[in-house]
Amino acid sequence: MTSETEQFIGKSMEYDVLGEEFVQICQQNGLDNEGIRIVDEIYQEWLDNLGDIVAKERIAEEKVRDYDNQMAVIRSLSAISRAYIEEASGSPLGKFARKAREN
Repeated sequence: MTSETEQFIGKSMEYDVLGEEFVQICQQNGLDNEGIRIVDEIYQEWLDNLGDIVAKERIAEEKVRDYDNQMAVIRSLSAISRAYIEEASGSPLGKFARKAREN
């Protein structure tokens, strides 16, 4: 387990795109480094289960089962997903969101 003073380095595609914003979103939702790591691991495993919502739900449930702040993980996943869609360069929704911000 990492200490609270260590900088988190994620391995998920979402972390690669968002960087420090990924960590900030998690922290704003009340997550410690363990919670941030759980969120990153969920995204990594979800990548192998694209389109399979049942598998994604099972993965999330298993990852948060023993974590005290489960709702903060769920809130972070939701907020990170929105931020990722807006920032991912190839995403049609991201292009729409960026264009809407410009107007």
